[in-house]
This record gives sequence, structure tokens and C-alpha cells, in this order.
Amino acid sequence: MKISQNPTGGDYHQPDQSALKPPEEYDYSNQFIGSSRDFFYLIDKNFDYLANQFLLNKNESAVTEVMYTLEDIYSAFHREPVSSSNYRGIQNNWGILLSPQMFYRFGKNINEWKSIIEKSAWLMVDNWGNDAIHHFMISPIKILYRLIDAQVPDVDYLNWLCDLYRSVPEFLKYVLLAILQTFSESCDSCQLKDQVKLMLMSYSLSPEKLAINAEEQKTDKVRLSKLCTDFIKTMTMSHSLLEQLSQPRIHQQLHHQPVGNSIIIPEKLMSGEAAFLSVSKSTNYKPVIFDCTSLPDQEIDDKIGGSIKSGVRPGIIEISMSKKHVELNGLIKKIFFYWLAAHHMNDTTSPVWLTWYYNNYSKAVQTYLDSRLTLDDCKVESMARLKLPPERIKYCFNQPSAVVLQTDDLLLLLDEFLALIAD
Repeated sequence: MKISQNPTGGDYHQPDQSALKPPEEYDYSNQFIGSSRDFFYLIDKNFDYLANQFLLNKNESAVTEVMYTLEDIYSAFHREPVSSSNYRGIQNNWGILLSPQMFYRFGKNINEWKSIIEKSAWLMVDNWGNDAIHHFMISPIKILYRLIDAQVPDVDYLNWLCDLYRSVPEFLKYVLLAILQTFSESCDSCQLKDQVKLMLMSYSLSPEKLAINAEEQKTDKVRLSKLCTDFIKTMTMSHSLLEQLSQPRIHQQLHHQPVGNSIIIPEKLMSGEAAFLSVSKSTNYKPVIFDCTSLPDQEIDDKIGGSIKSGVRPGIIEISMSKKHVELNGLIKKIFFYWLAAHHMNDTTSPVWLTWYYNNYSKAVQTYLDSRLTLDDCKVESMARLKLPPERIKYCFNQPSAVVLQTDDLLLLLDEFLALIAD
């Protein structure tokens, strides 16, 4: 996708040919003169209608209508500072202030506007804590991305997101970095590209470990897990994945004394550090990290649904018949994750299952928490899915030789799996 160039030649300015009036000339209707709480209540009711119109009709009039509503929101924020007293009325709307249209519309008030966004984001953390990102990733985020689609970001807008990134809470950093990752590669600014790469490598990644809930280990679930495990034994494994996991690992280690076929590093020797580098190889299987943070539930369901229509192996039907409370779609999804886990051949470590916006993870050979490994599609736009570099993930878990499997890899493996279970 080609990034548009700055239409004005200056920073943070409104594009030419805009039909919208500046906020100081906007004639507020009587319905918006009352308290901010009443105003935001009306905006909430009206915005649902406008949002649906905009999603259904990607035309200029829909964009203009939404923009007038955004002017109302921005101006109301400007008149009354964001506070916890009116937060409930704005929580579903403020994220749209991040759109490029708003950037060019109100760029001359950049500091005040930035302050509004920062306060709104931190208030969301105060209200929702670690779940702030889940509440942010609802329908209004779809409007934000439709607005981005309607006016492709340019370098100035992306640079502004980089600036904003430094002062917002972690959940909004995720969103901003996902937008930057999507568009920075298509721009002509090498400086911006380098900055985004640095941000991706330095993104704060300290996910909370998930304990396996006792509820997940009820007797009936354990029996179902055994049935799934037994079925996996009748399947072949993925040759491509096993090849990745079994490639020789190269180990480099510095010693104070020469060992084996080591080589000397003079600058290390002069500084008194370990100076002899020896290189060795091992053939044991590499650890594996399943990055399921952006694995789309709807896409997986669609693939599995198509497979069910074509017919699946009788063994799966038998398991489904014996466990009447388990839907066939959910059962196949569970077997898929068990099949992935079966590829893990390292006895010294467990596979890592990284889930939900890089917020948490689990280490388990058996995937009791398979319900956490996909995201509800209505909560995640494809543009909003952050894909961290595998090196950053390996560093976080101190597994430099690990094989990191991300969304694209896992979807390809799903296709391979579905071919294997076809009747």
C-alpha cells in the first residue's frame, strides 16, 4: 500500500479542499449545550447509527457525517477536561480521535489534543486495569481503521503516532505500534522505518503466566484430552515443522582458555575478557513458542467448517458422539492444538503458548487452555494485530534457538492438519 505524501508540505495541518469548518466556527446545536454527561449520552446513541452507516457505505458522505460527529466529540473534550465523572460517556468514542482525519483537522491544537488522548487512555486503565485493551478493541476500533482506510496515513501522521507512543499506557502502545507496523514499510522515510523497527524490538513484553485452573482439569476434560491424545497417535506429523525443530543448533561460547577448535578474539583478550570462541552443534530438538496472540477465531472456524462439510475421519466423529456436550467444530480445534503440541520433542522444556495481545502465556504440553488460543474476530481488526519480531519473543523467554510460530505459520499448519483428518 502506497503511503500518501503530506498534502500541505507542513506538519500537522489540515489538507486543502476540506469542506469542514474549523471548530471555533462550528455552530453547536441546542442539544449539545447541556452537561458533558448528557452530550456524550446523545453522541453514544447517534454514533452507533453513524458507525453502522460508515461501515456499510464507504462513501464520502458517510465519512463527512462521521467527521461532523468527531468535531462534536473533540470540541466537547476541549470545553470540559476529561475526568472520571464523564468518562463513562466517552469511553466508546475517544479512540477515534487517533484517526488521520482528526490529525489533519485539529493539528494546530496538537498539544491540547494529545493531552485529551493521554488522559482518556490513562482513565481507561484506571477503570479496566489489565483488561483495558479488551474494552478498547470493540466496534469503535473498527471505525478508526475504516477512517484510516478512507485517508491513507502519510509520514507526518505516522511520525505523530511515534511521538504519542512515548506517553500512553501499554494497551494503547499496542494499538499504535500495530498501525505503524502496517503502514511504515510502505513509506519512503528510512528514518521512520528504522524508528518503528526499534520500537518493535524494544516493545515491553512481560506477559503474565497463566496457571492451569482446576476447572480445566475436571475428570470429563481429562478423559476428553486422553481421547484427543490417542487420536493424535494415529496421525502423521508435519514434515516442515519437524524439519524446523530438528535442525542442528549452533552454540557459541567464550572461554578464558582454548578448548577444542576454538579461535581467539584479540580485542577480548586485550580487555581481559573471555577470549576463545568455540562453536559446537547439537541435534536435540529446538524449543517451540506458539505465538497465538492474533490467531483469528472466525477464520479458524470457517476453515474447520469447510472441512466438516467435506467430511472428516470417523475417529473424530466417534469422539464427538461419545462427548455430547462437545461441538464437532470445537473438538477439531482442540485436536489441532494437541497435534501442534505433539511436535514438541524437547524433554527439558515445555512449549510456550503466548496468548491475547502478548498479555499472558502458559507452558504446558497438554493444551488445557485451548479456549484462550484464539481471539474473537469481532474484537480484532486485521490492521490491529501486532506481530512482534520472533527475536524479541525469543529474548523475552530466554530461548534464543526457539522456533517461533506466528499467525501465518499456524494457519498454514491448520490447512495441513485439516488435509490429514479429511475422510
